[in-house]
Amino acid sequence: MKKALSLLLVAVLLLSVICCAPFSVAAAEAPSAKTGDLPFATSGTTGNCSWSYDISTYTLTIRGNGRTGDYSLYNKAPWSPINNVYYRSYIYTVVVEEGVTNLGYYLFYDCDYLREIYLPDSVTSASDYWYPNNPTQLNSRLGEDYGNIFGTDNSYAETLANNTPFLSIRFVPIRGTTGDCQWRLNGSVLTISGEGAMANYSTNEYVDPHAPWPKRFSEVVIEDGVTNVGAGAFLGYSRLSKVTVPNSVTTIGGAAFYDCSALNNITLGDSVKAIGFGAFQHCTSLSSIILPESVTLINNNAFYGCTSLVSVYVLSANCRYDNYYTTPDHFYNCNANLTLYSHPSSTTKTYANQNNINFVGELPYGTTGECKWAREGRKLTITGNGRMGDYGYGNGSPWGTFINEVVIGDGVTYVGSYSFYQCTYLNTVSLPDTVTEIGHDAFAYCGFSELPLPAHLEKIGSQAFARCINYHGFEFPDSLTEIGSGAFVGNRLLDNITIPPDLETLEGSVFAECTNLSSINIPSNITSVEGSTFYGCTGLTTITVDPENPVYDSRNNCNAIIETSTGALIRGCKTTVIPEGVTSIDQLAFYDAGGADRIVVPGTVKSIGSYAFCRAGFTNIVLCDGVESFSYYTFQLSSALTHIYIPASVASINYNPFMDSPNVTIYGEKGSAAEAFANEENIPFVLGGDANLDNRVSIKDVTAVQRQLAEIEDVSDDFAADTTFDDSLTIDDATWVQQKLAEFF
Repeated sequence: MKKALSLLLVAVLLLSVICCAPFSVAAAEAPSAKTGDLPFATSGTTGNCSWSYDISTYTLTIRGNGRTGDYSLYNKAPWSPINNVYYRSYIYTVVVEEGVTNLGYYLFYDCDYLREIYLPDSVTSASDYWYPNNPTQLNSRLGEDYGNIFGTDNSYAETLANNTPFLSIRFVPIRGTTGDCQWRLNGSVLTISGEGAMANYSTNEYVDPHAPWPKRFSEVVIEDGVTNVGAGAFLGYSRLSKVTVPNSVTTIGGAAFYDCSALNNITLGDSVKAIGFGAFQHCTSLSSIILPESVTLINNNAFYGCTSLVSVYVLSANCRYDNYYTTPDHFYNCNANLTLYSHPSSTTKTYANQNNINFVGELPYGTTGECKWAREGRKLTITGNGRMGDYGYGNGSPWGTFINEVVIGDGVTYVGSYSFYQCTYLNTVSLPDTVTEIGHDAFAYCGFSELPLPAHLEKIGSQAFARCINYHGFEFPDSLTEIGSGAFVGNRLLDNITIPPDLETLEGSVFAECTNLSSINIPSNITSVEGSTFYGCTGLTTITVDPENPVYDSRNNCNAIIETSTGALIRGCKTTVIPEGVTSIDQLAFYDAGGADRIVVPGTVKSIGSYAFCRAGFTNIVLCDGVESFSYYTFQLSSALTHIYIPASVASINYNPFMDSPNVTIYGEKGSAAEAFANEENIPFVLGGDANLDNRVSIKDVTAVQRQLAEIEDVSDDFAADTTFDDSLTIDDATWVQQKLAEFF
């Protein structure tokens, strides 16, 4: 009865023809959004558990408590390929979470490309044929990355790996013991913990015993309490790039990091006394290392074959270079530009002179501009009255990049350009109130999380704090009048900005890629804003402009910066609602603006600049009737973009604005420039109003909308059917099609 009444209501409403609004577009939900943008489900239940599938990583995850479902050749698992769609046959990784107890029949039967399985301790049994029927990866590509079952020693996972009938599967543990210590693997990070010594392993890559952990990680964290890095512990670990050694460690064992070809970042604690034979041999990516003052012995071959090694800082004045051979080869076959830095009168200087290695003996102190610097361990102190010196990208500061604390004394007025560039270990900085200027790139890529700005600071140079990824908070002093371009670019933890009262210009990229920034207020004193100022701020959802600002506004709470005199939209974000009256959208206005469902560009906008929506996260973009042009690369690299309506008012399209936006479908009118362009570029094209996708607008489309309103049958294309572009299907959409057919407009 209810359905009949609905049909009657629809019919009555269609009898009255009303004046229609122009064909302006508002994005409806894409049909694929109902199925997770894939032609099949990506999650569901299996027995007492649930499952989800991530196509970006080809990973199937099963979680819950109890047994999974049972399947067969005729009742396949829900993640098996269906309807000749084979995406899910490319399941590379299966992760079974703690709580799952049993693997059901035929669970992964069609997962022929399965490479690795993670099983928790809670799994205690597996039914017949749980494994792939044609395991092309598990059997034919055995190796470091293939054919692995990961689990705990002496668990069912190990039993399963050893007893599955015809599979050549390797069991890989994810935790265990090493000497007096414990180890655990969590993704790409291996952690060693405990009190005492690690075990020693073979220093010959062809001879057992080797370390028990798999060669899958890129970072090693050794926790405080461990007293040594075992001999051969990481021999041949080609993925390892970063190592942290705590103050409790006193010895780096022989060949501990032998042939770790990716190792480029190692921090040694302040208690290491001895570097073992061949400890860093053939670490071909290692360019610099600090040997703390505690190091008194470096064994032969310690850095043999480190072809990228150019800087070794030996903080001890009396380090001994043990020598088993006639010709010392601690640094044999290193970079030709290798320089040893140590005290002016030191055993290192003697060693360097005897072996024709460059030596710099000014490590502890020096001058910088009008100031002096002194280094004690990893602490740097700058003193004096006046300006520090400037440095460059290829002419770095004399104290190097391995300092972790900087104290700049009263009287210093200027922090020089590139002074602390790439000091990634720097975590404590003290700036006096006498500093009025910070040079460009001064602290770029530093590791600190906080740095209070001086009370009388007037100028911050370009890129001064660029890519300080741990820097999350600061307060601008009222004295600040200039911030250079890109000054805080890439500070992803930055979450709060209050613009000082005497600043007038926001330079390009000054806060770009600050992904944690959620809101910004443009005060009345800002009279110039570059379009790239906030690009890449994907978390930005609120933009306001002070009502007293003479140049810009954010009318109707639109969450955008609009130039009042011209109506040009300078910068928007993912929540922007472009108001009527905006006349243009500047280049880069929504560049990398983050993910959102839809945005509507009203017909008052005549032109859209280059890169305006490049890398934006909008799924649906609607250009209303009246928009006349958009520039080159306007929608480039927008992989999220699936639907865009281009009206007939756009007379021509040039320079392929959709380059590297592979998922887009263009909607428009028959005979329009949009249709011609779509055909030329082989981009799918759909007529606006073609609700049933028969490639024409007819009374059948009216019927299709009616049937959906009456809850009989969904339209084929929600986006095409939403002709009034209010993000919903109503009787007005059916009326629009009728008026179109009657040539009312």
